[in-house]
Amino acid sequence: FVLAKDAGAVANGNTMASHSPWLELTTYTQSTRPGLTMGAWSSGQADNSAAVAIYTTPAGGLTYGGWGVVDASTKGGATGNLISVANHGSPQALAAGVALRQTLVATIGRG
Repeated sequence: FVLAKDAGAVANGNTMASHSPWLELTTYTQSTRPGLTMGAWSSGQADNSAAVAIYTTPAGGLTYGGWGVVDASTKGGATGNLISVANHGSPQALAAGVALRQTLVATIGRG
């Protein structure tokens, strides 16, 4: 599942139970976190462009700072495994009723 986060800093060791100073955004209109369906791997990459995660902003809008991947659908929940989390380059202020479409790309590389 894809979670929306505020602009707080991400740190190694963040978990769903403990991830200060960032917060999960929960004011979007969907009742659960959007699902994550990745496409086929090609040249070491896969993405969810065929089934993007969509968040609809509430009255008053919201400021979207980044995204995360978690294995639980409960919006605002503190359980489940936080698989990945990242900030966008800069927070995005979104007006009410905007449908934010989040496309994620996973890459497998050799270290």
